[in-house]
Amino acid sequence: MGMVSINRNLVADNNSIGENTRKKDKSLYYYQLGDHSRLQGSYKDAINQFTLAIKVNPKFLQAYNSRGNCKVILNDYYGALSDYNKAIKINPKYPLAYKNRGIVYIKLGDSKKAFDNIMIAAKLGDFDAKKMIENIYKDTFGLELSQEKRDSLKNKIKEILK
Repeated sequence: MGMVSINRNLVADNNSIGENTRKKDKSLYYYQLGDHSRLQGSYKDAINQFTLAIKVNPKFLQAYNSRGNCKVILNDYYGALSDYNKAIKINPKYPLAYKNRGIVYIKLGDSKKAFDNIMIAAKLGDFDAKKMIENIYKDTFGLELSQEKRDSLKNKIKEILK
């Protein structure tokens, strides 16, 4: 009798493992469909596929990020911010979402939030964000800034680029 109970538990455990694998496979399938649609320029279809991937796996941060990227292309900046925020909530050390959120803030005209997010992405190791910071650094010193502000900005940027 005890043996049957143990076997049922093993079967139940195997079923839950199989269910998790099926969910991951299904969410990845929808993600790949979304990525294919994105590459074809079908951004609304891509958003729908990424949404299906997220419904299957609500912690699929790459799907949030990719859906946000499609929303940016369609000029839905606030929708994109929402997706990047969700990706960051899932993984606060995901540099791509910070960089992309910074780019949206640039488009919205909020240079402080843009700079802050790109700085975080650079600190987390995003190569493109580091290059963006380098370009900001180069461009900034052509602007009229007090020496104190220049030194402060220069020190922040040097710290990130270490």
